[in-house]
Amino acid sequence: MHSVVEKLSRLFVVLGLCSASNVFAAESLNHLLGLYEVSLENQSQQVKLNAAEQKKRSFEAHYGFKLSATFDARYIEPSKFSFIKNSNDSRVDVLLQKTVWDFGYRNKRRQLLDGDITFQGLEQEHTKLKWRSSIVAAYFDVLLSDLQFAVANERMAIEYIRYDRAKDEVEVERMTEAELATKNQVLQESRVAKLVAEQEQLITRSRLANLIDGTAKLSDLELPNLKVLEQATPEFEVLVEKLSQSPSLALMEQKRQNLMLEAKAAKGQLRPRVSAQIRNSAYQQDSGERSPYQADVMLEIPLWDGGQVRSEIALLEIQQQELDLEMRSHVQELKMILRTIIHEIDEQKTQLDLADARYEAADLNLEKARALYELELTSDLGNSMVDQSIAQYLSAKAEYELALAWMNLAILFGDSSFDPESSLSINDLARNLSKQ
Repeated sequence: MHSVVEKLSRLFVVLGLCSASNVFAAESLNHLLGLYEVSLENQSQQVKLNAAEQKKRSFEAHYGFKLSATFDARYIEPSKFSFIKNSNDSRVDVLLQKTVWDFGYRNKRRQLLDGDITFQGLEQEHTKLKWRSSIVAAYFDVLLSDLQFAVANERMAIEYIRYDRAKDEVEVERMTEAELATKNQVLQESRVAKLVAEQEQLITRSRLANLIDGTAKLSDLELPNLKVLEQATPEFEVLVEKLSQSPSLALMEQKRQNLMLEAKAAKGQLRPRVSAQIRNSAYQQDSGERSPYQADVMLEIPLWDGGQVRSEIALLEIQQQELDLEMRSHVQELKMILRTIIHEIDEQKTQLDLADARYEAADLNLEKARALYELELTSDLGNSMVDQSIAQYLSAKAEYELALAWMNLAILFGDSSFDPESSLSINDLARNLSKQ
């Protein structure tokens, strides 16, 4: 199986496919895959993770020492029986408070907040996997749009030559005006096709740039060295046993664990709480009834909440049951996705063989047409050139779709380091998973 990289390189150099200006140098696929940190997806997930971590810090602070001061400026009319005739009865209190023990409620809440942090971390990794797949797909779309432009550009050039020759034929009365008008119509259609292809170049580049940070300007892209194309088709039986390590399932499992922790924490709301406080007071008017120091230990026992906690727990248990059903359904869905990807790999391998045969036939026909043209015999050199460009496009399309199928297979198992230029076999990946 041959690669079309060398053929595409020649085509890109000859046609100068980039139509944008003031842009950066050629970008490689590996380089763009390494830009996740600056992507909007990563920034959004990082905000969610930071929020989860901040919730835990806020919770821990709630159980720490609390120190407050109260200034009470009070004016009174002294009693005629009081020995103190001062109207200023102000006071200052300094209060130190802390929850001492809540019979495990704090630990349950802490575990729930830790679970939320873990969930956000898993979601961030899952988002990264989907982002990498989107980058690869968008990268290939840019390369294919360049090839489509090459085909449209070449076809328009040929139609222009044919139209120009047709005008000469009309002058010597070997072609009618009606036939010339038809040639002009074909030429204008080819111009429209070229403009559409040129617009598609801009759209695909914009889509790829938006996946990075929305401001990047992309011109030429390096043609990837797709080593993964030579890998053997993976075995369904080997991989299906490892679907339990799918990142989407890991997310659902963590969500299930969080629901269980939330139910346990809800039960803790009915447990007693022990708190302590120390108060130091200063009075403008001192008397024997006022003490400058006071220490309290308080036990709070919830007796009845109207069934609120029980209702919360019942709702959480229903959500767990719903999630369990979703997980069972998702396992079946993952098996179907795995079969579909493996089928896609087999199909694209066949499409690539067909593309190779098509390119070989187009190449031979072009050589034949070129030889006939040089001998000044009847030849359709223009159509042969376009047919070869189309064959190059279809070969590249088959290669890219095969590489993307491999990428999606790796992502299904949570391998964020895999890329289409990797030579790692997915079967090797499965064996690596079995060692974990």
